[in-house]
Amino acid sequence: MPRLQFLAVLGERARRGKVLDVSSASASWRWSSATRSRGLRLEQDRAEAAVSAFLVQVRGARFGLDLLRIELLKLQDEAHGRLKANHRDERAWEISES
Repeated sequence: MPRLQFLAVLGERARRGKVLDVSSASASWRWSSATRSRGLRLEQDRAEAAVSAFLVQVRGARFGLDLLRIELLKLQDEAHGRLKANHRDERAWEISES
C-alpha cells in the first residue's frame, strides 16, 4: 500500500474514532508532563521559601535567647561578687535566688 493511501486510510479511520492518533496523544502527554513538572517545581520553590522564612525566624529567636542568657549570666556574676564581698547583702540574695 503506498504511503499516501495508507495515510488516507489511517485518517479516515481516525475520523471514525477507530484509530488513536499517536502524534496528538504523545503531544498531550508531553504537555501534561511539562505542566506537571512546572507545577512540581513551583511547589518545591514555595516549600523552600517557607523553610527559609522559618529558619530566619528560628535564628532570630535563638539570637534573642542567647542575649537573654548572657544578661542572666551577668546578673549571676554580679550577685556572686556582691555576696562574696558581703554575704549579708539582701539585694544580692534576691538576685541570686530568682
